[in-house]
Amino acid sequence: MTPEFGVLDWRDDKQQCITAKVDMAALEGTSLRMISVVGSLHNLKSMRASLANGGADWAMTIKAVWDGASQEESKQAFPAKGGYHLSSHRLGYDQVHAVFWSRATGLLFDDSDAALWLALKSKRFTTPLLRGWLPHIKEQMIEKELIVPCSNTGGSKCRVLRGGTAQLDAIVSQGIKTGILKIREDAA
Repeated sequence: MTPEFGVLDWRDDKQQCITAKVDMAALEGTSLRMISVVGSLHNLKSMRASLANGGADWAMTIKAVWDGASQEESKQAFPAKGGYHLSSHRLGYDQVHAVFWSRATGLLFDDSDAALWLALKSKRFTTPLLRGWLPHIKEQMIEKELIVPCSNTGGSKCRVLRGGTAQLDAIVSQGIKTGILKIREDAA
Protein backbone atom coordinates (compact mmCIF):
# COMPACT_ATOMS: atom_id res chain seq x y z
CA MET A 1 0.00 0.00 0.00
CA THR A 2 1.45 3.36 -1.03
CA PRO A 3 1.18 6.11 1.60
CA GLU A 4 -0.77 9.17 0.56
CA PHE A 5 1.07 12.45 0.64
CA GLY A 6 -0.21 15.98 0.65
CA VAL A 7 1.62 18.84 -1.02
CA LEU A 8 3.32 21.71 0.79
CA ASP A 9 3.75 25.05 -0.95
CA TRP A 10 5.98 27.34 1.13
CA ARG A 11 6.57 31.03 0.52
CA ASP A 12 8.52 33.47 2.66
CA ASP A 13 9.48 37.13 2.68
CA LYS A 14 12.64 36.38 0.67
CA GLN A 15 10.51 35.09 -2.20
CA GLN A 16 11.65 31.52 -1.63
CA CYS A 17 9.31 28.96 -3.07
CA ILE A 18 9.55 25.45 -1.67
CA THR A 19 7.49 22.43 -2.59
CA ALA A 20 7.62 19.22 -0.54
CA LYS A 21 5.49 16.19 0.27
CA VAL A 22 3.55 16.21 3.55
CA ASP A 23 2.71 12.95 5.27
CA MET A 24 1.35 14.49 8.51
CA ALA A 25 0.44 17.96 9.70
CA ALA A 26 -1.41 19.50 12.64
CA LEU A 27 -2.81 23.02 12.80
CA GLU A 28 -4.34 24.87 15.72
CA GLY A 29 -6.54 27.31 13.83
CA THR A 30 -4.05 28.58 11.25
CA SER A 31 -1.02 28.10 13.52
CA LEU A 32 1.29 25.27 12.43
CA ARG A 33 1.86 23.00 15.45
CA MET A 34 3.52 20.00 13.73
CA ILE A 35 4.49 18.96 10.21
CA SER A 36 6.23 15.89 8.80
CA VAL A 37 7.66 16.49 5.33
CA VAL A 38 9.80 14.77 2.71
CA GLY A 39 11.77 16.87 0.25
CA SER A 40 15.14 17.86 -1.09
CA LEU A 41 17.95 18.60 1.33
CA HIS A 42 18.27 22.18 0.06
CA ASN A 43 14.57 22.95 0.45
CA LEU A 44 14.30 21.50 3.93
CA LYS A 45 17.43 23.36 5.08
CA SER A 46 15.73 26.58 3.99
CA MET A 47 12.58 25.63 5.92
CA ARG A 48 14.64 24.69 8.97
CA ALA A 49 16.42 28.05 9.01
CA SER A 50 13.14 29.91 9.20
CA LEU A 51 11.16 27.52 11.41
CA ALA A 52 13.86 26.79 14.00
CA ASN A 53 14.45 30.50 14.56
CA GLY A 54 10.78 31.35 14.89
CA GLY A 55 10.74 33.34 11.66
CA ALA A 56 7.37 35.01 11.30
CA ASP A 57 7.53 36.06 7.67
CA TRP A 58 6.30 32.97 5.91
CA ALA A 59 3.09 31.26 5.00
CA MET A 60 2.41 27.83 3.65
CA THR A 61 -0.42 26.14 1.89
CA ILE A 62 -0.93 22.47 2.60
CA LYS A 63 -3.11 20.59 0.15
CA ALA A 64 -4.18 17.28 1.69
CA VAL A 65 -7.09 15.26 3.04
CA TRP A 66 -7.90 16.75 6.48
CA ASP A 67 -9.49 14.92 9.42
CA GLY A 68 -11.01 12.06 7.46
CA ALA A 69 -12.60 14.25 4.75
CA SER A 70 -13.32 12.50 1.48
CA GLN A 71 -11.38 14.89 -0.74
CA GLU A 72 -8.32 17.11 -0.70
CA GLU A 73 -8.58 20.67 0.50
CA SER A 74 -6.04 23.42 0.99
CA LYS A 75 -5.31 25.10 4.32
CA GLN A 76 -3.14 28.11 5.06
CA ALA A 77 -0.65 27.79 7.90
CA PHE A 78 1.36 30.44 9.70
CA PRO A 79 4.12 30.19 12.34
CA ALA A 80 3.42 29.28 15.94
CA LYS A 81 5.09 31.46 18.57
CA GLY A 82 8.50 30.41 19.83
CA GLY A 83 9.92 28.56 16.87
CA TYR A 84 10.14 24.83 16.24
CA HIS A 85 12.08 21.73 17.22
CA LEU A 86 13.39 19.49 14.44
CA SER A 87 14.22 15.85 13.90
CA SER A 88 15.41 14.75 10.47
CA HIS A 89 16.82 11.75 8.63
CA ARG A 90 18.36 11.35 5.18
CA LEU A 91 16.43 8.95 2.97
CA GLY A 92 18.65 8.82 -0.08
CA TYR A 93 20.35 11.07 -2.53
CA ASP A 94 19.16 14.63 -1.83
CA GLN A 95 16.02 13.46 0.03
CA VAL A 96 15.29 14.13 3.69
CA HIS A 97 12.42 13.31 6.02
CA ALA A 98 11.94 16.05 8.64
CA VAL A 99 9.49 16.54 11.49
CA PHE A 100 9.04 20.06 12.87
CA TRP A 101 7.00 20.63 16.04
CA SER A 102 6.17 23.81 17.85
CA ARG A 103 8.12 24.89 20.93
CA ALA A 104 4.91 26.43 22.27
CA THR A 105 3.64 24.51 25.31
CA GLY A 106 0.76 22.10 25.19
CA LEU A 107 1.26 20.00 22.05
CA LEU A 108 0.22 16.37 22.59
CA PHE A 109 1.33 14.13 19.72
CA ASP A 110 -1.60 11.79 20.14
CA ASP A 111 -4.78 11.38 22.13
CA SER A 112 -3.50 8.57 24.37
CA ASP A 113 -3.71 8.55 28.14
CA ALA A 114 0.08 8.08 28.26
CA ALA A 115 0.70 11.35 26.37
CA LEU A 116 -1.69 13.26 28.62
CA TRP A 117 -0.19 11.73 31.79
CA LEU A 118 3.32 12.79 30.75
CA ALA A 119 2.11 16.34 30.11
CA LEU A 120 0.23 16.57 33.42
CA LYS A 121 3.28 15.31 35.34
CA SER A 122 5.60 17.88 33.70
CA LYS A 123 6.95 21.00 35.44
CA ARG A 124 4.06 22.96 33.91
CA PHE A 125 1.59 21.46 36.42
CA THR A 126 2.02 21.18 40.19
CA THR A 127 -1.30 19.50 41.04
CA PRO A 128 -0.80 16.18 42.90
CA LEU A 129 -2.37 13.39 40.85
CA LEU A 130 -3.03 9.67 41.00
CA ARG A 131 -2.90 7.70 37.74
CA GLY A 132 -6.34 6.20 38.43
CA TRP A 133 -7.88 9.68 38.23
CA LEU A 134 -6.82 10.20 34.64
CA PRO A 135 -10.05 9.04 32.89
CA HIS A 136 -12.13 11.55 34.88
CA ILE A 137 -9.57 14.35 34.50
CA LYS A 138 -9.32 13.75 30.74
CA GLU A 139 -13.11 13.75 30.37
CA GLN A 140 -13.40 17.02 32.31
CA MET A 141 -10.55 18.68 30.38
CA ILE A 142 -12.18 17.77 27.06
CA GLU A 143 -15.57 19.02 28.30
CA LYS A 144 -14.02 22.33 29.45
CA GLU A 145 -12.07 22.60 26.16
CA LEU A 146 -8.73 22.40 27.95
CA ILE A 147 -7.83 19.59 25.52
CA VAL A 148 -8.72 20.46 21.93
CA PRO A 149 -8.02 18.55 18.72
CA CYS A 150 -5.87 20.08 16.04
CA SER A 151 -6.92 20.10 12.42
CA ASN A 152 -4.98 17.03 11.37
CA THR A 153 -3.95 15.29 8.16
CA GLY A 154 -2.13 12.04 7.39
CA GLY A 155 -3.25 10.15 10.46
CA SER A 156 -1.92 12.72 12.94
CA LYS A 157 -3.89 12.77 16.19
CA CYS A 158 -2.32 15.87 17.73
CA ARG A 159 -4.12 17.71 20.49
CA VAL A 160 -3.39 20.95 22.32
CA LEU A 161 -3.42 21.02 26.12
CA ARG A 162 -4.54 24.44 27.35
CA GLY A 163 -4.70 25.92 30.81
CA GLY A 164 -2.46 25.34 33.77
CA THR A 165 -2.31 24.31 37.39
CA ALA A 166 -5.30 26.45 38.45
CA GLN A 167 -7.65 24.72 35.99
CA LEU A 168 -6.31 21.26 36.88
CA ASP A 169 -6.60 22.05 40.62
CA ALA A 170 -10.26 22.98 40.11
CA ILE A 171 -11.02 19.71 38.28
CA VAL A 172 -9.29 17.58 40.94
CA SER A 173 -10.86 19.52 43.84
CA GLN A 174 -14.34 19.18 42.37
CA GLY A 175 -13.78 15.47 41.73
CA ILE A 176 -12.68 14.87 45.32
CA LYS A 177 -15.58 16.95 46.76
CA THR A 178 -18.16 15.01 44.72
CA GLY A 179 -16.56 11.66 45.57
CA ILE A 180 -15.73 10.79 41.97
CA LEU A 181 -12.02 10.94 42.75
CA LYS A 182 -10.91 9.02 45.84
CA ILE A 183 -7.61 8.88 47.69
CA ARG A 184 -7.01 5.31 48.79
CA GLU A 185 -5.06 4.83 52.03
CA ASP A 186 -2.50 2.59 50.30
CA ALA A 187 -1.90 5.29 47.63
CA ALA A 188 -1.39 8.18 50.06
